[in-house]
Amino acid sequence: MKTCPNCGSILADNEPYCENCGFDPDFDMGGWNHGKTRVKPYYHGDHIKDQDNYVLGKEVDWAIFAVAMGFLIFTICIFVF
Repeated sequence: MKTCPNCGSILADNEPYCENCGFDPDFDMGGWNHGKTRVKPYYHGDHIKDQDNYVLGKEVDWAIFAVAMGFLIFTICIFVF
């Protein structure tokens, strides 16, 4: 039975990461994969945020929306005053 080294939760054999804290055991400095990696540990949520195109696209959409709203407010202020 595997436990998460970060929070101590019990992990299923097919779980890719800890559902409790998000720690990915495959990148825990070789503890469970017998030293086959030199990758530093990371938290799964941060990794998805940095890699997932859908999440990155949402951030760009909000930035474009904010710029468009700013331009709209600026244009309205010019015509009103």
